[in-house]
Amino acid sequence: MRWQKMLRWPRLGLMALGFLLATLLACGGMASEHLSSQPTASTKAVAQSAYSPAEAVQFAEAGPTLMYDPDTLAYWQGRYRTSSQRMLDEAIFPVLTPEERQALQGVQLKVPIETKFTGFYAQFPPPEVVLPTGALKFLDDLCIAYAWLWANGYSLETIEEYVAMLSYKPLSEFGGRYPTPFEALGIPANALDDPEVDSLSLRFFNSARAFILAHELAHIRFAHPGGQVVDEIQADDFALEVMARVHTLPMGAVLFFQGLAHLNPNRAQFVSD
Repeated sequence: MRWQKMLRWPRLGLMALGFLLATLLACGGMASEHLSSQPTASTKAVAQSAYSPAEAVQFAEAGPTLMYDPDTLAYWQGRYRTSSQRMLDEAIFPVLTPEERQALQGVQLKVPIETKFTGFYAQFPPPEVVLPTGALKFLDDLCIAYAWLWANGYSLETIEEYVAMLSYKPLSEFGGRYPTPFEALGIPANALDDPEVDSLSLRFFNSARAFILAHELAHIRFAHPGGQVVDEIQADDFALEVMARVHTLPMGAVLFFQGLAHLNPNRAQFVSD
């Protein structure tokens, strides 16, 4: 499918992103009860600074825990665990083939409080898919921010600037805690009172989470050793196939990759390969 090829791009242009947002508004998607409630928002300046190569991975390794307080993460841990398990049991497993279910027999879902933003991973044995609470909360908030900005006619570039700020500004410049998406982007605490924002952000978050779940399941199914680009491509292909089986446009996965394009260290930040 055309959207499957688009997900190969590490960074989607804003015009294409706007087109996909409009497409999703007209399409159905994976939906359930929206779990998000948000703190009062305040506006933060978005500026640029420079990390050393060693510092470039700081946010990618520790962002959400340095963004949300422990009580917040503890509260969302249970809710995300319940909804993610339901997604796995009721949406993903039913569309797997007998061979796939056999390969994934006994897999467990873990939703710990961990520090890594890009900390979604699989491990075996025993077979486990791990979705850290902080990373899910950050993704959830970004999805709401995207939906609110889109629905209110604001530029989506501010999200790219915000994520770039997290990647390139040292933590010390924020007083020891990174601003949340709501704080930095001025998203109102009652953003989900708008039915359009509530529905669209839910589709973003659930489709992103389903894609991530299926991607990590693929690593277990194919017994990937880890660290190989070819394995990541195979896992992406499997996740996209699962999304097609549940008839869901993986718009949230596009937004997820948009964030990773800025948060993950890239070649330009290092002196050599």
